[in-house]
Amino acid sequence: MKDLLTQATADKVDYDTKISKLSAKIEKESKIKSFIREKQEQVKQLNDLYQEYHQQLTYDIENSKKQTEMHTVNDKLSEILTPESLQQYEELFSEVLRSSKTESIQEYVQDFINMEMENFKLRGILIE
Repeated sequence: MKDLLTQATADKVDYDTKISKLSAKIEKESKIKSFIREKQEQVKQLNDLYQEYHQQLTYDIENSKKQTEMHTVNDKLSEILTPESLQQYEELFSEVLRSSKTESIQEYVQDFINMEMENFKLRGILIE
């Protein structure tokens, strides 16, 4: 009986030791999983930041290209449209407005659009 009691005590100590080690392993594994989740979240945040940065950089590059193109266009226009030629264009356009009996550019454009729509309607009738 004494041997059984000694054996039971030894088994209990062995059991407690194994449970303690198992609990420590479970705790360690839990910490590792938590660490991995934290790092995955950091990686996701870094990827999001990178995507934002990349989009902004792409936008900035495109905007810079457009500005460069605009400067080029403006330079070419300033070469072509001298004050004298601009004056000539204004005079010619005023003559166009007078001959078309319209008061403003908007009215002239609207008349043109209306005539074009009428032409398209007539073509549609002729095609049918």
